[in-house]
Amino acid sequence: GLGTRRLPDSIQEAVLVRLASAPPEQVALLRKLAPAGRMLDLPLVRSLAGLPEAELFAVLDGIVERQFLQDVEGRYVFTHDTVHQTVYDSTPEMDRRGHHGLVARALQAQPAGRAGLVRAVGWHYARSDAPAEAIQPLLEAGKAAIEAEALLEATLLLKEAAGLLESAPDFPGRMEQLLRTWVSLVEVGYSSDPPTSVAYGERLFAYWESTVDVEAGRREAAQRLASARTATPAEHEELLCPLFREVAAGARMTPVDVFWKRSELQILQGMSLAILGRTREMETLLSSAAAEHPEDSPYLAGLSIARATLSAYTGRWSGGVSEQRKQVQRLSDFRDAVGRPPRRLAWALGMGGYLLNVNLALRGEPLDEDVLRGGLAVADAHGFTDVRAYHLFAQVARAAFTGDGAAFAPALAQKAELIRRLGSPRLMERNLALFTPPYYLERGEHELVAAVVARGEALARVLPQDRWLQAHVQVYQACRDVLFEDAAAARESLPRALEAARKGGLRMETLVHVYQSRFERDQGRRPAALAAAQTALERALDPVLANPWDEILARRALAPLVPQAEGDAHLRHALILAEATGNVLQMGLVYLQHAERHGTHEEVMLELEIAERAFGNAKATHLQSLASSLRGPLSRQLEELKRSA
Repeated sequence: GLGTRRLPDSIQEAVLVRLASAPPEQVALLRKLAPAGRMLDLPLVRSLAGLPEAELFAVLDGIVERQFLQDVEGRYVFTHDTVHQTVYDSTPEMDRRGHHGLVARALQAQPAGRAGLVRAVGWHYARSDAPAEAIQPLLEAGKAAIEAEALLEATLLLKEAAGLLESAPDFPGRMEQLLRTWVSLVEVGYSSDPPTSVAYGERLFAYWESTVDVEAGRREAAQRLASARTATPAEHEELLCPLFREVAAGARMTPVDVFWKRSELQILQGMSLAILGRTREMETLLSSAAAEHPEDSPYLAGLSIARATLSAYTGRWSGGVSEQRKQVQRLSDFRDAVGRPPRRLAWALGMGGYLLNVNLALRGEPLDEDVLRGGLAVADAHGFTDVRAYHLFAQVARAAFTGDGAAFAPALAQKAELIRRLGSPRLMERNLALFTPPYYLERGEHELVAAVVARGEALARVLPQDRWLQAHVQVYQACRDVLFEDAAAARESLPRALEAARKGGLRMETLVHVYQSRFERDQGRRPAALAAAQTALERALDPVLANPWDEILARRALAPLVPQAEGDAHLRHALILAEATGNVLQMGLVYLQHAERHGTHEEVMLELEIAERAFGNAKATHLQSLASSLRGPLSRQLEELKRSA
């Protein structure tokens, strides 16, 4: 009876029990339908079932009656995700593969042009008993995704196609197609998934080294370049243009074409290695390229901008900005010499300008507007949506490190829209997680700090190889704990963050020391707070690491921990830096901090008014309200004093 019957331990078990009691013809149809998805159009059901019409609807009615499927406006839908998944998972693997093949063939029979149809065909064939049939649809879907600028989707599709190609030696034109696919993965993977770009670059370069005399190609390239150098001015451009041209990847490339194509892709390889924190490999690649190219080579200039990627994380800016300007100028001169450079070199010019500006932004300095305009012009001229998105990110970073909400919100909204258009490439989302948290932290916006740190944590789980991201997330977790006054959490997260920052050579170690100083001061441990603030200032003034933003925060941290006159001097210096770099939020914070220290009622009132205006300009409503709340009572006291006088 019901009182003695064992209840299923899970929904999955309950579904399996119901399947076991269903008629065989119903189970067979359910297993055919499950690979096609949870929602099924009637024409697809007919095609997969292979049953006469009357018999088909009789079986479907029985399935609906048993509540495996429901009829929703002419479509059949599995009643629950778990019901669908259990039917799919319980189907023997060989049967399931056969059913995926049925779905793929049924989809191929449908009219062409339906959105996502080719991709779906490839997806099902890849999971069928004829996986090689998936290669062409996946390649077509990957190409369509590239054209639609859906970068992450393109990467995933092409990776699957490449894997199938590598295991299909009899595929027509296999090596030609494989080389083209590897090249596409290096190019598209840079923005969508840098580890993919590096992995396929290494695979491609190893193949060329084993099959092509690349050194002979280098010698031929050097000879042609030497001829162009000694030519008359009239002949110079005529010789340069065919020398630096677009090179299509393929199995029949000459050694010199392989050399040029490899040089082009090494630009992406170097930047991807820098992004992943594989600095030793990046420097090895740079040294190798320097031995192969003359000093003024545009390919060497393009590869050298990878160092600017690195300095954004390490903060080792000494000479970096001027060196970056030199490389950008070299690429610009090359463009002017040839008229229209190969696309990758034009891309490197646009990206070089972005990296120059983003490093200025991360230092808290104004962007170079000429470089910004030039980068956007390159993006427009060549249709580089990603370059436009990166230059927009430089504007986001500038606003983030100045706390300027009036500039930050619209730039971030435009950036988010471009990221959406590009299919949410991971590098762009990850850059937001790396460099926007200081905006919310310094403004004291608790809910937004929690959200942006949580987003960084989620990305860190998806990108475990990204050591810069892993370290930055630990830094921001510690800063969040200090801001939230969670003493127990901060005692654990601050040492973790310092260890991660030191181990990774992270610029943000200075920020951790600033927040460590704030924490120790709040806990009443002034000597420890003083030591942390002094360490922060030492780093901010170090010739290798020096930058205005870190120095402003370090001096603000030191001011309440040293004698009055010394503290006032730190705040004056911080204010000079904030005004010189246009850091509207830090101006307000310095005036607010100074007002809290001392002065006559009139002086304090004036400083609070200035702070309130600065916060208003920065759209920092919380801080503006704070300044206003402090100013209100003082204003009333001042009026009373005037009346009593």
